[in-house]
Amino acid sequence: MRCSHGKWLLWEAALVCFLFGIVGESAGREYFVAPDGSDANPGTQPAPFRTIQKAADIMVAGDTCRIRAGTYRETVTPANSGAAGAPITFESFRDERVVISGADLLSGPWKQHKPNVYTAGMPWTLGPGKDMVFVDGVPVIQARHPNTHTAPPNLRPPPIGLPPLWMTFGDFRPEVGSPDIANPTDLNQDEADYWKGALYVGWHGWGWCLQSAEVQSSRKGCISVTRKTGRFWFPDYGGKPHILAGLQRGYLTNNRNALDKPGEWHWQDNTLHLWPPDGKDPSPHLVEAKKRHLAFDLRGREYVTLKGLRIFASSVTMYNANHCVVDGCRMSFVSHYTWFDDNRDGYIDDYKVQNGNGAPQRGEVGVYVGGKNNVIQNSVIKYSAGAGLILGGYRTTVTNSIIHDCGYVGTYQGCIFVTYDPEANWKDPRGGHTITRNELYRSGRSLIGVSSHPRPDVKKPDVYEAMDIGYNRGHDGAVTANDGGGFFYCWRTTLGTGESRTQIHHNLIWDVWGCDMNALVYPDNATFKLDIHHNLLWQSSQATRGQASKKSGYFFKRNPPGDPKYFDNTEKSKYDGGVKGLEDADYPGGYFKTGPTIRDEEDSWYE
Repeated sequence: MRCSHGKWLLWEAALVCFLFGIVGESAGREYFVAPDGSDANPGTQPAPFRTIQKAADIMVAGDTCRIRAGTYRETVTPANSGAAGAPITFESFRDERVVISGADLLSGPWKQHKPNVYTAGMPWTLGPGKDMVFVDGVPVIQARHPNTHTAPPNLRPPPIGLPPLWMTFGDFRPEVGSPDIANPTDLNQDEADYWKGALYVGWHGWGWCLQSAEVQSSRKGCISVTRKTGRFWFPDYGGKPHILAGLQRGYLTNNRNALDKPGEWHWQDNTLHLWPPDGKDPSPHLVEAKKRHLAFDLRGREYVTLKGLRIFASSVTMYNANHCVVDGCRMSFVSHYTWFDDNRDGYIDDYKVQNGNGAPQRGEVGVYVGGKNNVIQNSVIKYSAGAGLILGGYRTTVTNSIIHDCGYVGTYQGCIFVTYDPEANWKDPRGGHTITRNELYRSGRSLIGVSSHPRPDVKKPDVYEAMDIGYNRGHDGAVTANDGGGFFYCWRTTLGTGESRTQIHHNLIWDVWGCDMNALVYPDNATFKLDIHHNLLWQSSQATRGQASKKSGYFFKRNPPGDPKYFDNTEKSKYDGGVKGLEDADYPGGYFKTGPTIRDEEDSWYE
């Protein structure tokens, strides 16, 4: 017995070793990356790689790339996918500060061009209106005119701490049937064609969203424009172009004559013209310019995890990706553009060509999440001219995250923009997302918007599977847009299939800012299968003062057809106490916890 028992122990020990070997193998290899490494190294901790891409080229299911502190200026494209239970993971080593940047350094030499303007070579551009420049990690603004708001007070953005990336507004007035736009106050230059070639950006028509155009000529008090935004410049109303005269305003940029104050820049002929924030030689400072749109390209990949990373001046695309996770990441300056062909769905180059290689799917107008069952959690996404997140796939989960200052260029895209992949089959499921326990704030239009792509063969509302939008905090929406929802907006959409309906519930929602026809929650024409309940909503006295129309309110219920249901909501009138001033009795159905557990970081801005 003793002998047989000994043999059993030996066999058991061998089995344990064998199983341990299998577990260790399935756990995958570890690769290390560090700024002082070399891609000729084996990628171990003592001898790390230099680039993340080197690791991405060889990683397979179960492998982990541990990244040491530093800045990595690259676009990472994994060569392989992970697998269920064995993802490919890119993460910061022991929570060190890892930055993947879309910007490259401008090394100079810097030359003094004018008393306060310095120049250096910058032999690249992402295109008119798409470049960004940073000094010591803080953005400086592309030169624009006017520098401060000169539009009537009721048309200016609200005083809610908007960062300088948000636009300035002058009193520009278009003429129906003419390319002319007048502004006697700001266009007081006597020189003919002073603004020729500039980019004009403005709100026209109903003011649903921003428009852009190129200045083809200028004279004192007037500009003439061409190459207007493809949609919504002057929307038809009763067969005629329609302008609400009291809502028109805009500004000029992309012209060297606008470079007239500290903290501005202009690019021309492969040269950056910079007026530093302190007016001094920028040589001692770290000056960067955006050069890449993407930090990670996960198109077509499965089971890839990004964890604890900082993504700067760039974005991520997960077009047609499945089971990918973004966890504990900080993304800032995700997208930037001011010149665009489309101001609704993000096809900024040509809105008539919408396919899987459009700007949204490439990640150029926000973090794009396509495919199925992807997760964004415990993360911060901030400062995007387009969307924070574009949910183009099926059953994405967005939870415990903070998303803010998105859609600052004023298109339909905001903090979260729900759409679907343009090449998907009409019968494929879409939507079905879970958006819970987040804080969303400051967007040009709605914080959460749903895009409508009516079928070309049938004039019916588009259909999404039911979504769960609950326990969020959403505030300061529709900062510049009119006729929209601050927290939620949709149009011509059916938000459920069968008996299921989208639920907007147990959210704290406050302050919508647009000048006319805005609501905190706005299901527009032909919205079906939507339940809105157990939300606490209020408009502060400051926000109410900014409303030019009595048609604004908490809910907008006037646009048929549709079947949204509203029940058990609490509308707290003329309340200025904020979240901390609420009492348990204010919550419909009793106190409920909302918002994320994570915190954002303070950001610096030049005066």
